[in-house]
Formats: sequence, C-alpha cells, structure tokens
Amino acid sequence: MDPNANRIDCVSYFGVPFSDFFTLQDNAGNPYPLTSKLAVANIRYGTPESPGLIALAVNEGTGMISRNTSTGVVTRALTAAAMSSLAVGDYWYELLITDGSGNVVDRPAFGFWTHTPTGVGMS
Repeated sequence: MDPNANRIDCVSYFGVPFSDFFTLQDNAGNPYPLTSKLAVANIRYGTPESPGLIALAVNEGTGMISRNTSTGVVTRALTAAAMSSLAVGDYWYELLITDGSGNVVDRPAFGFWTHTPTGVGMS
C-alpha cells in the first residue's frame, strides 16, 4: 500500500481565509459513517514522522471544522483571524476521525501545509 495515497498538501496565505473539504466514503462507496464521531485536523509543527506541538487547533470545538453525517463530507473553514495567528512557515496536518472519547478510529488524510506571506504564490 502506498503510504502517500491519502496525502493532500495545502498552501495558505497569511491573513486570508482558507477552506476545503473531504468527501469520505467507506469501501463500498457509501458516505463514511460520521454519526457519534468527531473530526480533527490540527496544523502541527514537525513532520508526520516526528510530530511537534499543535500550531493551530482545527477541531469542532474551535468551529473551524464541521462534518455532515448524511453525506460524509468534512469541511475545514479557517478564518482570516486564525490564518493571521499562524506564523508563516512549513507545517503538517492530519485529518483524524475520533470517537466520542477522543480515540482515533480513522486517518483519512494528511499532508504538508505551507503558510506563505500574503501575495506570494507558488509556481
């Protein structure tokens, strides 16, 4: 199995809102069962191999991630204020699905996160 199969890298800009979504499905192609589960996609220092502290909490408690239990869609919506609080730099994230007690039950996506100064693009 390819360890990078679920890798989705992100680029964001200082002070600019960021949003995206993940459509999660089970092996049969049905919406992933998100009832009684929570979604977390914290932005972290370090690397997946050597995780660091959380640089920006992205969870349902902060209101920056939501899940639709009927469609299996998980949406991240980071505000301009949140993106201003994140220092320009390189980070990583992982999308985790947890049970009500915080135990990880699935890791559908991860990736590197580049947070650049406003107006600087990648080519």
